[in-house]
Amino acid sequence: MSEVLPFCKIKLQYLMEMVTDHDLDDNALRLALYLALANADHETGESRPSFETIGAAIGKHAKSVKRALNKIEAAGYMTVERGTNKGKPLQPLTKASWSPLA
Repeated sequence: MSEVLPFCKIKLQYLMEMVTDHDLDDNALRLALYLALANADHETGESRPSFETIGAAIGKHAKSVKRALNKIEAAGYMTVERGTNKGKPLQPLTKASWSPLA
């Protein structure tokens, strides 16, 4: 069974894969960079900021953040667990389930 590496060990691979994915737009990439570099837990990669918090940080409206997040999730880079609280948990794929598109 493969060892699951902490997010801080795979973060650059994760971001490089996204940067080279020409199907992702600039908003999706900006969102991913913000979550990975400013909010993600170093061990799990989990992040729980609200859409409004993310939008304020990256200069986008909350609806634009939601659309960008949907694109990232559809591309398979993150799983999103929607809850009833304002902060939405986000968890990038772990090393064990990492499957680059290219």
